[in-house]
Amino acid sequence: MKLYKLILLIIIVGIAFYFIGGKLNKEIVYKQIEKEVILDNLTGKINELKGELIKSIWDNERGGHSEADGLITWDPNPKHKGIQIASIGTCQFKQSTVQYYYKTLYNKVLTGKEANDVAFSDEKCKELMSDIVFKFKEGHEEWYNTCKKVDCDGQLRVIRELEN
Repeated sequence: MKLYKLILLIIIVGIAFYFIGGKLNKEIVYKQIEKEVILDNLTGKINELKGELIKSIWDNERGGHSEADGLITWDPNPKHKGIQIASIGTCQFKQSTVQYYYKTLYNKVLTGKEANDVAFSDEKCKELMSDIVFKFKEGHEEWYNTCKKVDCDGQLRVIRELEN
């Protein structure tokens, strides 16, 4: 009987060691799944800065006038002294400037009337102004005096640094 108890005890202890050892020696494998996440926190701020710059130029150019005023001012013609050139609308475009940039930017030839319509439309002239300022390296120079007042160079430098 003692032998039977001893064998039973050895079997029970062996089984216990088997289960305990199996639990202690389990290999745990962790897998890390990598996912590339691109955070774009700047686009909104860049667009806000661009909008503020265009508004600054536009507000200065329009001098408190609105689209309904049909603003026309006269500038000296650097090529012909004594002849003045009309700057039209709240963006103060010259007709030839609108025609040139429409052809260059949009590959569209405008008549004089169509160019005037763009210049007299706040929405269209601000869109064109924005394209000129941001798609041409020195486009803001079209509004040279205003850009000196509102520091276009500094604002554009910040915007371009954020874009890169």
